[in-house]
Amino acid sequence: MLQALGAHYVVPGLLSQGMVQSFGMALETRQRADYGSLSGFTRDQAAAILEKARRFVDRAGLLLSAEGPKAPEDLTGGGTR
Repeated sequence: MLQALGAHYVVPGLLSQGMVQSFGMALETRQRADYGSLSGFTRDQAAAILEKARRFVDRAGLLLSAEGPKAPEDLTGGGTR
């Protein structure tokens, strides 16, 4: 998923590499929290992740608004109609 974000949004300059890296770190943190290898994190760490997530969602919303609605197969790159 991160590679697809990079190819489709970072390379053309629509998202920054840092934004995609932050998204990846948030995904990894969630996985560790869900499956028990994360012993916990501080309120400050959670707030930092949440702020980066808000920025990512805000930017993604702007991009989706600009590109218009997509059919599910358009989002995954597969499928035919």
